[in-house]
Amino acid sequence: NILYKNHFKIEALCTWTPKLKSLAGWWTQLFGESDGKQKTGIFPTFAQFSTDLHSLGQYFQDGERHIIATHIKVMNEYSLGKNSAQRKMHIPNHSVSDGFDFLQGKDFSLVQNVAQQGTFIAHSEGGVPTLVWELPELNAWWIGYWMYTNMFACAVGAYARNINPFDQPGVEDYKVNMFALMGKPGFTEHLTKLKSKMQNVKTFRSC
Repeated sequence: NILYKNHFKIEALCTWTPKLKSLAGWWTQLFGESDGKQKTGIFPTFAQFSTDLHSLGQYFQDGERHIIATHIKVMNEYSLGKNSAQRKMHIPNHSVSDGFDFLQGKDFSLVQNVAQQGTFIAHSEGGVPTLVWELPELNAWWIGYWMYTNMFACAVGAYARNINPFDQPGVEDYKVNMFALMGKPGFTEHLTKLKSKMQNVKTFRSC
């Protein structure tokens, strides 16, 4: 809320593994539906790093100063081999001189960690408010812990702005319109009003 009052209107949840893409979608739904009300609220979105570092990362670094970058850093990230055995993926040694020889033999988690540290420093020094969640590893306990903390923070933050985080008036508006347009019983009067409005709506068409 303090950052919001200081014109930081967008919060991007930055995940560093495809495994967390669905969780990032849940997070945007949580804050969008619970906190975005009465013409107020931070706009929640997410970025998939390191892929988006070369696109959205450029905007984070040099674009308008209205973004908060919140990162999830998995301290001990690993892949699962056969029989659910934990394993680290290593960059193979090869005889080709391609300028990346210095990476040979290192595991991908080390490269990712360096990319994260470089990004955190760059964004912070660039004036981007940067928050880093450090999760020991990806399992049910720590994901649940993180989700609960965000749900609690979302509710408390909304109440601090006199917002009810447990309703969804904006969602109800379009649901009522959909029911009327689909011919649901009891929405005849609302359908008549919608048809009148639709006659006055200007649209852009491709043909």
